[in-house]
Amino acid sequence: RAYEGEFRKGCVHGFGLYKELPNGSTYVGKFASGKKTGKGTYTFPEGSVYEGEFKDDRIHGHGTYIWTGGGNGRKYSGQWAKNKMDGKG
Repeated sequence: RAYEGEFRKGCVHGFGLYKELPNGSTYVGKFASGKKTGKGTYTFPEGSVYEGEFKDDRIHGHGTYIWTGGGNGRKYSGQWAKNKMDGKG
């Protein structure tokens, strides 16, 4: 794991870049008390991308997910709740 960004009281807090090694996923965005919270972009190992809101390390709020590979560029833009699509996109 690698992190570049802001800290507060020894904890990841503020804007930063987090890389999960060796799988290659990355997150660029806001953190609060060590968790992804606020707006950010998460790139999954296979290349799919989610851009939008996070809460307590989960995809939560409004955002857009674009599938790559087997997803053939499928896209969902709308509400999310606890890492799951929630409502119409």
